[in-house]
Amino acid sequence: MNKEEIRRKIEKVFSKDVKRHKITDFSQMCRMWPMHDPPDTLEHTKPILDLGNEFNFTIFEDEAVEIYDMTAIEAVEYIYQLLIEENKNKSAKNNF
Repeated sequence: MNKEEIRRKIEKVFSKDVKRHKITDFSQMCRMWPMHDPPDTLEHTKPILDLGNEFNFTIFEDEAVEIYDMTAIEAVEYIYQLLIEENKNKSAKNNF
């Protein structure tokens, strides 16, 4: 999956959760959650579950916190790196 495909998937999730604003590269990912009452944990929130579903992997709390604090363009790069790492792990398992 290339970075443009990742960007489109992030845009799809962002637009579900932030209906009033169009995403740009500099949109803050934290806008997918209510600013007046942010969740204590992010791992099982709708935006994180939606992102995980789009990319077919589980996003754990540490990763969710990282994504929360990113801009959209930073999230593209971060998820791209997560996908690379996941593919490496799958390849290593298949070699055994």
